[in-house]
Amino acid sequence: MESIAQTPRALVVDDEPGALAELSGALAAQGVQAVMASDRASALRTLTDAVDPIDVLVVDLGMPGGEALVQAVHRMGGERELPIVVLTAANAPAADPRVRRESVVRKCEGPERVAEVAAALARLARNAAEAAARAAEAAARIAESAARAAASEDTGGHRLGKIALARRQREA
Repeated sequence: MESIAQTPRALVVDDEPGALAELSGALAAQGVQAVMASDRASALRTLTDAVDPIDVLVVDLGMPGGEALVQAVHRMGGERELPIVVLTAANAPAADPRVRRESVVRKCEGPERVAEVAAALARLARNAAEAAARAAEAAARIAESAARAAASEDTGGHRLGKIALARRQREA
């Protein structure tokens, strides 16, 4: 089985350098490596080009391009495998109609709270990916074993056919 990196990774997208730094530190305290992007374009590049997997996306919905980034991830189908934590302003409603299925955290709750939510989701995503990899490996082993068993039955049946044919020839 291919080993998945042990440290969960979060892509944090915010146009405020101070917020990026705070979130990076809070995520590190939670044992999550933060990968930073300050705009939609660099975030999409990171998501599509990352060598190591990104386990959770944390995005400031209010930054320029924030909502478009979430929509782009939805269009690509990425939210099925990539949990998204959406940061909203203090006065934004908890159930923002622009947001579907994401975990919503208000920025005023602080970087530690954002990091807690992101770390929990990243670990869940990482565990799911590892379980899927183990299941795929087990399925491959089962298929290989079944193929070997089928091949040995064919060979065994063929041998029994030759034995039965030899008996018939002797009896005749």
